[in-house]
Amino acid sequence: MRILHFADLHIGVENYGRIDSSTGLSTRLMDFLGALDEVVEYSITEKVDLVLLAGDTYKNRDPSQTRPSILNPHDLLPLQVMRAYHASSY
Repeated sequence: MRILHFADLHIGVENYGRIDSSTGLSTRLMDFLGALDEVVEYSITEKVDLVLLAGDTYKNRDPSQTRPSILNPHDLLPLQVMRAYHASSY
């Protein structure tokens, strides 16, 4: 079984960015989504069996209702997201 693990996507952290005039989105969000696109492409190319996203997926432990859908909008990957944040305790 081929498993790809990644973490620290930090969707929603928009410090040090600016609003892109052509998209209306934060340039930081666009950077994070670009990194996610790379993970998706690699996972498909390498025929990964499972993608595990563990830790610091969003800015905080309670993402907005719209943010979760951007992780795997077309169900392209077998994706498991583990909710974990180093800045909080459970």
